Amino acid sequence: MERLTMRKILLAALFCFPAFGASNSQIIRAQSPLTLSSGTMAIPQATSSANGFLSSADWSTFNGKQSTLTIGSLTSGTSGVSISGGSNAVIGSGTSVSVQTASGSQPGLLASTDWTTFNNKAPTASPNFSTKVTFGNYHMEPSWPSATTCATPASATIDWSTGSTQQLTLTGSGACTLSFSNTVVGGAYILTVLDSGATITWPGSIDWGSAGTPTLSSSGKYDDFNFLVRPSGTVIHGSYLQGFSN
Repeated sequence: MERLTMRKILLAALFCFPAFGASNSQIIRAQSPLTLSSGTMAIPQATSSANGFLSSADWSTFNGKQSTLTIGSLTSGTSGVSISGGSNAVIGSGTSVSVQTASGSQPGLLASTDWTTFNNKAPTASPNFSTKVTFGNYHMEPSWPSATTCATPASATIDWSTGSTQQLTLTGSGACTLSFSNTVVGGAYILTVLDSGATITWPGSIDWGSAGTPTLSSSGKYDDFNFLVRPSGTVIHGSYLQGFSN
């Protein structure tokens, strides 16, 4: 089929309608964005504010742009990992971030069960002895404890859960009936006694061995007593050093 040009269209109009004596502009009308002036029909170049034809430069610009993207979300598949602002943050259908649980051969996220296990463990190296070190009811102190006073004749209780080293200060010249509480199997304890000329009735669970039950040295002196709780928990081995001035 022959391609019709504007020139051919205008010539055909002149030959087909000569009787009417009409001009070319009366025969053919142009509708925006087409324009007709002095027999010449034109179309402007398209811009952001005008309709028109697409220039080759604009075509190359548009053709070089990124195709439509699929936008997905970034999420987490691991408990304990929080992602903020992950909605529509990923090019593609979406992705998930996961962190492996830490183990002896795998670095990663510390599980709450492992945290509890580690938290309950005792210090193994260079503990800070500026504070009390506690193992259940067994305590190790870096400072001297406050004294328990027994104003004889009377009774007194040494609570070993407050410290593995204790002091007992005797007053008067009667007997102090002594009892222990909160000892721990395997626990080693020290009781230093400041005598006033009184006597002590010791707990029956203490076995003094071949040395026998001690007699306090003398008024104004310190006697040191060492105790070791045996596996049964009901027998305590006792030993002592006596006659210290301070």
